[in-house]
Amino acid sequence: MNQKNTRIEIRVDEAGKLLLEKAAELRGQSLSSFVLSVVLPEARSILDAYEGTRLSRTDWEALDALLANPPKPNRKLLTAVKKFARQVTVEHGG
Repeated sequence: MNQKNTRIEIRVDEAGKLLLEKAAELRGQSLSSFVLSVVLPEARSILDAYEGTRLSRTDWEALDALLANPPKPNRKLLTAVKKFARQVTVEHGG
């Protein structure tokens, strides 16, 4: 069951309210339905942009292949890991 039992109140000037009402009417929606139909997808889009990473099929397949068969570490990577380990040990008093 998808009950709408949480309320949000917003304040808007008269011109803004008239604009929203007119747009809602053109879509054949109530004011509340219109605002939700516009705002919720935008909120989801914003959260997805900040929280998620999207890959093309080609990029996903390349990442998947690397995760399944990672390359052996090269000299630069091993040097970087050793340097990082020394810095962490020094910074944390170990």
